[in-house]
Amino acid sequence: MLQSRLLLWSLTLLQTVFVLSAGLGFTGCETWIHPIADQLGSYSEGLARTEIRGKWGYVDPEGKLIIAPKFDYAWDFAEGLAAVRIGESWGFIDTSGEFAIQPRFEWAYGFSEGLAAVRTDWQWGYISRTGEYMIPPRFEEAHPFINGVAQIKQDSTWDLIDPEGELTLPPSF
Repeated sequence: MLQSRLLLWSLTLLQTVFVLSAGLGFTGCETWIHPIADQLGSYSEGLARTEIRGKWGYVDPEGKLIIAPKFDYAWDFAEGLAAVRIGESWGFIDTSGEFAIQPRFEWAYGFSEGLAAVRTDWQWGYISRTGEYMIPPRFEEAHPFINGVAQIKQDSTWDLIDPEGELTLPPSF
C-alpha cells in the first residue's frame, strides 16, 4: 500500500514538473494549457499576470489575453489597479490596461487599504488611487498597509504607521 502511494506521489510530482516546464497553468484544481506563456501568476480580481517573451500582460481564467504583454514587469491587481513597470518607471493600470497613474515612480507596490507604497528619489511614501501623495516620501523602506498599519523604516529603525503617516507604536525592532 505504501509503495503504491509513493509511486503515485512520484508520478504526480513528475507530471507537475512536466506541466510547469511545458508552460501549463493551474487554476484551482484544474489544469489548463497556455502555450505561449513563460510565466503565469495567480489570479487576482479576475486576471493573472503573465510573461510572454520577456514582456508582461494579463490573461483571464480561460487563458484569453486581456491586456497585451507590453510591460517590463507587473504586479497583481489590487483594488482595481496593478503596478506595472515600463523602462525604469512604475505606474498603475486599470483592468482595461489603460494607465490610471502614469509611470513616474522608481518602485511601487500594489494598493492595499486605499494606499500604495511608492519610491521617488530613494524615499518611500504612499499615494491614493488618483496618484496624489497622502503620505509624502520620507521613509527608507515601506510596505503595504495591513489591518490599518504599515511597516516602515526610518533612521535605520522599523516602525508602524497609520494611514495618516503617524507612528502607532514606539520603535521596538
